[in-house]
Amino acid sequence: MMKLIIAEKPSVARTIAEALSPHVVNKKDWYEAGEWTVSFALGHIINLSYPEDYNPKWKKWEKESLPIIPSTLKYRILNKQRYSVLSKLIKQADVIVNACDAGREGELIFRELITLTPPKKGAKLYRLWLTALTKEQILKAMQELKPLSNYDSLYKAAQSRAVADWLIGINATRAYTLKAGDLYSIGRVQTPTLYAVVKREEERAKQTDKTYYEVVGTFHSETYQGVLQTQAMLETVKEAQAVAGSIAVGSEGVISSYQNKVVAVAPQLLYDLTTLQKDANTQYGYTAQQTLAAVQSLYEKGAVSYPRTDSRYLPSSLKAEATRIAHAIADRSLSIGEIYHAVVNDAGVTDHYALIPTGKAVSFSSDKERKVYELIEKRFLSVFLGLSKVQRQSFDTVVNSKYVFHTEREALLEPGWQIVYNKKAQKPLEDVSKEKHKLTALDVVEKVKRKDPPLTDASLLRFMEHAGKTGLGTPATRAEIIEKLVEQKYLLRKGKTLLPTDKGIRLVKSLERLGATELLSPELTAYFEQALKEIEQGKKTDEAFLKEIEQYTKKVTARILEANVVSA
Repeated sequence: MMKLIIAEKPSVARTIAEALSPHVVNKKDWYEAGEWTVSFALGHIINLSYPEDYNPKWKKWEKESLPIIPSTLKYRILNKQRYSVLSKLIKQADVIVNACDAGREGELIFRELITLTPPKKGAKLYRLWLTALTKEQILKAMQELKPLSNYDSLYKAAQSRAVADWLIGINATRAYTLKAGDLYSIGRVQTPTLYAVVKREEERAKQTDKTYYEVVGTFHSETYQGVLQTQAMLETVKEAQAVAGSIAVGSEGVISSYQNKVVAVAPQLLYDLTTLQKDANTQYGYTAQQTLAAVQSLYEKGAVSYPRTDSRYLPSSLKAEATRIAHAIADRSLSIGEIYHAVVNDAGVTDHYALIPTGKAVSFSSDKERKVYELIEKRFLSVFLGLSKVQRQSFDTVVNSKYVFHTEREALLEPGWQIVYNKKAQKPLEDVSKEKHKLTALDVVEKVKRKDPPLTDASLLRFMEHAGKTGLGTPATRAEIIEKLVEQKYLLRKGKTLLPTDKGIRLVKSLERLGATELLSPELTAYFEQALKEIEQGKKTDEAFLKEIEQYTKKVTARILEANVVSA
């Protein structure tokens, strides 16, 4: 009996094989691991066909052929050598296990294979759902194999996404290109994302940096400062100096509106992919794609759990294992305690739990890998180190019964979870409420109210995550969408910032004038994302969704072709 496992990548196939047997034989195109043959795809080696594969007349771009909506699906083989190997193995196998990445795209990669090469009659099909690539997790998952049919809804969602993007992308791109007389690529997710960047720059163009001034008073008894509260912004230095000159240094101030409290500050939730990408961009300037590549490599090395997750929680069943991992990787100076209760939330776990270390020792291939791993590790350890205690004071110092200086200050009394970020305890703030305080100095300080900054990978990811009701794209696809916009020269990456190019602006403006606002709408695209989730959950049929997409495609294609405006 031949038992076959198909992984998404060679490195994952090898890791699975080594977990299953101490004696792995490398056959170049697959591994022999005891009773198992473990082979691999190379990502998507099959894709939906080109229009001309359905009808040779569709090779020519002409409005008479639009919209192109095939009645059946056809596929093209992207990697014939790899497909040939897998096809032969599938035909021989009595048991076939899908071990591609545990998500939509992993499901689609495998299902495309068995669609083009159906397994032999009587072959049993299973799904291996891996949350981490450690030996322990692989062996555990192998004991919990599920029938492949349990994941039919996931496959239908993945295929529906692919078909929807094909229909909208092919038809809208051809229609717009025919109208504009130049090639423009249009996509269901990428175009609304571009629209957001263009609109951000339009708003920024209306703004200017604004200089203003503050009068800052220093008070002697405990040497603290307060900002003078004025009815209007002080827009010139002369105006600020005049105000400061009306207050006599040496005057006594009386405390009012005094608040002094100690608050407990909880650690942040664990990382999902998008939150990790945002932090890596903010702290290190890494693009979303660079962070994804680094964390994917860490996953394939067995160092972290499945990266393409949209959850920031752990299931209760993992609580004990998570605590064990924390003890294993923590520095001796850290006192590991109970996991913060809000992090353990069964309802908050989707197909995957939060991104965490596995406890496996790892060698880093790059500085990016090391820094990304450290972000994950520190965030994970922080939830075992207890609450921080912070003293916060807010009060006014009233001088001469009419000049009000406002003070906000705080001190970290107990670092708790913040100790992992090298924060140290500070002296408590003194109670200043019962004393008079002499004004010992007045300074005029220049301030600048900056215009909104350009979008970065971090802020664009934040927009994509929250656009509409369900967001644009998925954690697994957002980095790819941003990079595609850069590659197609719709966006320019300048340092950390993302700016629209003239080409990107022309496309957006022209679509607005053409009346094709549906293509720019985050809300509509977010609705489609929600529909895909409902297909995954079995709440909506793929047939119903694709009918909606077909109607949408017909409408937007006709709108572009019928418009009087040709281009921007």
